[in-house]
Amino acid sequence: MSTNNDDGKREEIKDLCFHSKFDTKIYCGPDLIYIYNQAHVQYMNKSQHPSAFGRPFSESYPEHFDYVKTTYEK
Repeated sequence: MSTNNDDGKREEIKDLCFHSKFDTKIYCGPDLIYIYNQAHVQYMNKSQHPSAFGRPFSESYPEHFDYVKTTYEK
């Protein structure tokens, strides 16, 4: 169950990501929804941006999904 406090924390994290001048990405939830900032775009395959934003990481980078999933399950 989500609380207003949880929503506020998510907003703070999102704001930190989007306003950072550093390469920042977030993987959200069990599907690892891929959220990133403009500084991260330079490291992506050109064909992936902007379509990868807000989609499950497995759909955008299936070749890297198992590694990322294992890393974030720890």
